[in-house]
Amino acid sequence: MFRQLIAAATRSFATSLNRATPMLLALSLLTAGTTASAWQKTEVSMRIGSMNRTATVYLPDVPSARDRWPVVMVLHPGFATGEDMARISRLHLQPGSENFVFVYPDGFRRSWNARECCGRAQARNIDDVGFLTRLADQIGTMVPTQSKMFVAGYSNGALMAYRLACDVPERLAAFSVYAGAPRLSTSTCSPARSVPLLHLHGELDAVAPLEGGESSIASAGTRVSVLNNIQWWSQMNGCARSQPSNFISRAQCTEYSGCRNGSQTLFCIYPGQGHYWPGSEASGFGERRGLGPARSDLNGGQHMIRFFEKYR
Repeated sequence: MFRQLIAAATRSFATSLNRATPMLLALSLLTAGTTASAWQKTEVSMRIGSMNRTATVYLPDVPSARDRWPVVMVLHPGFATGEDMARISRLHLQPGSENFVFVYPDGFRRSWNARECCGRAQARNIDDVGFLTRLADQIGTMVPTQSKMFVAGYSNGALMAYRLACDVPERLAAFSVYAGAPRLSTSTCSPARSVPLLHLHGELDAVAPLEGGESSIASAGTRVSVLNNIQWWSQMNGCARSQPSNFISRAQCTEYSGCRNGSQTLFCIYPGQGHYWPGSEASGFGERRGLGPARSDLNGGQHMIRFFEKYR
């Protein structure tokens, strides 16, 4: 279902990743599209237990240009792939992207085990935390990388990004999510350190409603209040105050500041935006499923990179 939405929004669709290799690590170097610097588009296959796990990686063409590179792990929505997420978000093509390495991993059967909602990864209790941290370590053998990574997530990928921040906060420099909020409580999330967060959300998102409630997609069930979610995270970060922010000119942003270790929490609502990635165009199919409307004048990827730059 979401795969059809992606195709309509982006007007193109990625071919499947090559999963044929059984080796621990298989690389195929290609020339990627140009940004401020050239990239090597690399397909990575890792054997974990009885499964092959895969990812698309954008490595700097001249890795010696800096001592250690910050890694951005970009997590796709449900029913999508890492290659799809690269086409949707275009994080590696944003201003400032030349300062990062980008990793677009594939979830298990196009889903992530975020402890809740949705798909086979959760049903099978797949160790996605273990996969993503091992993947980050493997990238460090290909190019010198920083010890802490950045994480970006969309929808089901947003829930997975929150899980990483809860379970392995020591591995994250900061994270940013769009259109997804998990059920947070001290029983499921008690990170030993605070983690900076930029949470982006559509005002008219019916899949993950701002105030919580039944999702427009039946498999997503009842969703929690995004507003309560942000309050919980800002308190966990030890933030002392909140005030309006102009971080995004076309959004209504609130900044939670005075947080422990400078771990700012930013929450931005895009007026008139649904569950589509900010910058995508709406489709008739998506509107029938309650995913619209969409605003093509936005650029969610650019905002995420700007936020990550603060903690690079």
